[in-house]
Amino acid sequence: MMLRRLYSKKLTILLLVASLLLGSFYFECDSASIPGLDAPVNEYNVLVLLNTYDRDGARLVNYGYKHGTNWISYYSSDDRLIDSLDTVVHEEFHDYSVVGLDDERMYMGKNKSIIVPYTPIFRSKEMTRSVPVRCRTSRFSTYISQPISNLASNVQGAYGMLNEFLAYRWGLNNNLAMFSYYDRFPDNMTTWGRFVADGVSNRLAYAEFKYYILHYLYYAKRHHPRVYRQIMANEKFRKAYAKGERDFAKSIRNFELCLGAVQQKLQLQGYNVIFTEEAFIVTNKLGVGSGLSLLNDEYSTLIEEMEKTKYKSIQKALQR
Repeated sequence: MMLRRLYSKKLTILLLVASLLLGSFYFECDSASIPGLDAPVNEYNVLVLLNTYDRDGARLVNYGYKHGTNWISYYSSDDRLIDSLDTVVHEEFHDYSVVGLDDERMYMGKNKSIIVPYTPIFRSKEMTRSVPVRCRTSRFSTYISQPISNLASNVQGAYGMLNEFLAYRWGLNNNLAMFSYYDRFPDNMTTWGRFVADGVSNRLAYAEFKYYILHYLYYAKRHHPRVYRQIMANEKFRKAYAKGERDFAKSIRNFELCLGAVQQKLQLQGYNVIFTEEAFIVTNKLGVGSGLSLLNDEYSTLIEEMEKTKYKSIQKALQR
């Protein structure tokens, strides 16, 4: 879906669609007990938000809580309660996935997981020079070309990159789940700016890590054919990738609908909102405001790259 087309949707349609798409994330809680945007950042308030709005995120974070993970440390000293919530869910997916030396547990939603056994790999850093410069986006150096020691996306090859891919998938899921929470507060960029920024960042990660995985397998097919054959023969890997990729893509479509809904909500409050493929810019009647990049240059570049036959054939094989 092209972002430019979204802002032409009518408010009633967008809000109805957003409500239908997001309704499954919400379960009842006494509204008086739900912490506000400026509530203290502590474990209790984080768990209240997750248990109220994001059932899957709550399962991951409660798992970490029961196992003594210090996930509150992912917050900075000046963060609001909502500011690092998707990061907490993301990181707790990683903690949840660690079950042994020879496999990883991929949380797939609704309290279901897939245990993915490892097969031989090569380190992802090896493929650095084969990645075109135009495809070396903001996370490329961190996860592929210059990773820190023992980073899973490097030392576990395609398995580590799948783990990261799904962690960002649950980060975006959390962004969407919190839509109803943001909607409790005044419609301005103080409220909605974090929703837009976090969603855009997680949206880009979909294109980045899908591309990294497909390129890794393409490189393996050419330079490490045995590694390629064993990964592609790994039914659990294919199953986790196929479902995760499908669910992540659906979340992106939902997020794009929500961006249109946010635009309309802000316009009803008298803000001028410019919503293009590249930016989400909000100003008041005095022309004062802020803008957020939608990172669409990087996103579109990778999406277009993956339309090449060499990647589409691997994508098809992963979905069989």
